[in-house]
Amino acid sequence: MSKKNSSLQTTLKIFENLKKLFAWAPLLKYEDRRAYQDLISEVVVSLEPRDAIEWIFVREYVNSTWEIIRYHMYKTALMDSYIESQLGWSLRLPELSQTVEIETVLEMTAVTRPITGQEFEDLKEKRTRLMREGQASPYFSEGPRDYNAIYCNAIVDDPANARLNQIETRIRAEERRRDAALSKLAQYRSSGAGRARASSPSS
Repeated sequence: MSKKNSSLQTTLKIFENLKKLFAWAPLLKYEDRRAYQDLISEVVVSLEPRDAIEWIFVREYVNSTWEIIRYHMYKTALMDSYIESQLGWSLRLPELSQTVEIETVLEMTAVTRPITGQEFEDLKEKRTRLMREGQASPYFSEGPRDYNAIYCNAIVDDPANARLNQIETRIRAEERRRDAALSKLAQYRSSGAGRARASSPSS
């Protein structure tokens, strides 16, 4: 039997012994178990764990990698959510200025006292002026618009930015955990312990 085939047989034997441990996966209910198992398979092919300790390091590497993928998905979803919110509000602005009733305008401007006839006329004049300005503005024209500013404002908006920073902090923590698992695996192998266990008769 070739050295490579022997190593593969050892890897499969160890996995068979640890199957119950590795059957558990840190997955949320909506996450794809097959995708997680595919990730394990590809990492095993790359790292070729040779004993149970190396398998544990590999599992730690896989789990932290999965967490990183999850948090990047959350980050993207959060950005999309804020962009959609900002974009929806921006696109409604022209229509709002043309269809809103005076009573609604009064509520929006927090006028709680009775207004005089002159104040009411001034308010209508202001509304008409704003409508004309909106119609004349290239920013509310029917032509193509550059939405980069809207996207940018949504992403760097204070509430969004705070959450994005929290997710980014978790990503960095998982990256450190992943890198530590790989480093420990390398240290274990370089110590000779892994080779000794792999070549022992009991393996």
